[in-house]
Amino acid sequence: MAAITAVTGAGKLFRAALLDYFYTRRAESEIGLGNRFKYVKAYFGTSALVTKNPAGGWTVAEIPLKYSLSDLQNKFAEAELICTADEGLITVTATLQDAVLPADTAYDFNTLMLLDADDKAFAVLCCQQDTLYQGKAFTAKLTIDQRAN
Repeated sequence: MAAITAVTGAGKLFRAALLDYFYTRRAESEIGLGNRFKYVKAYFGTSALVTKNPAGGWTVAEIPLKYSLSDLQNKFAEAELICTADEGLITVTATLQDAVLPADTAYDFNTLMLLDADDKAFAVLCCQQDTLYQGKAFTAKLTIDQRAN
């Protein structure tokens, strides 16, 4: 079974999940059903999975495996995914090109959704709430471990 992890951080600060769709599409692609399963882009936005913690900071809930694009709120940017593979590990990098954001406009950010060539979400990363704007870039680096556990 494949697993996704973020390269840095741990525990309650963020969560990442491969969605049910990932496993279905990968299996279909492997037996020649439908288009080739290809990781393409990421959307930056917010979600109800990240909530203000009364004790300070943010609480990041478990990501439902049936999560979908319709669950992403306040999408404000997208990024092309850069992917590499080495010995069963797929590294996926999504970098917000902050220059494309309008000047003097701030965007709340806590959810990154990864999409395939069919514009369907296959993975989600939720993190502590942040504010992104022109002049403040953001890069997420995730690893999908395809090796047998």
